Parts: sequence; C-alpha cells; structure tokens
Amino acid sequence: MPQKFLWPELLNFWRTKSAQTIDDCVNVMSKMDILADPGPLMNKLVDIFAQRSLFVNYLSSADNIHIPMAGLIRILEKLLNLSSESITECLQSPVSQWDRNSNQLA
Repeated sequence: MPQKFLWPELLNFWRTKSAQTIDDCVNVMSKMDILADPGPLMNKLVDIFAQRSLFVNYLSSADNIHIPMAGLIRILEKLLNLSSESITECLQSPVSQWDRNSNQLA
C-alpha cells in the first residue's frame, strides 16, 4: 500500500479553522497539482477568501487549476480590489489565461 503524503504545516493550519474554511480550501486544492506542503500559503488564501467570497465560487467550479499555489495567490491578490465584473471576466476565462488577464485588468 502506498504511503500518503503528510503535510505537517497544512495539518497544523487546519486545526484552528472552521469546517467551512477547511471545505473551501480542500475544494480548491482538489483541483490543483500540489507537490509540496501548502500550509505556509494557506493563511494568505483564507485571507483572500475572507475578503472576496466570489473567489471561492469561481475556484470551486473550475475544472483543473494548473497553477502553483503561490501563483494562484499572486493572481487573486491582483484581482482582489477589482470589481466583481472584472473578477468574473478573468476567472471565467480558461485557467491558462488567468495570469495574463489579471495583469491586464489590474
């Protein structure tokens, strides 16, 4: 039987979070190819979700997010202060265009 990955920083992060926060994070992470412990970046992701819940909806509905966690956070930070329409425009485009679109909109 293969061994499972244990990410201690992620496990420590989740210990103090609500079930909803964990569910939102797991939904997004399940669409990503994560190879390293994302724990150090999770506070930033949760902070972004707390500021704009719109992100959770779009990221949860994406098929696959082939962007490293740090790259996704960088894109979301660029979109954070934009209008809902601009965020929708960016995140409804193919994931491969999110970085370019977020640069154009920011």
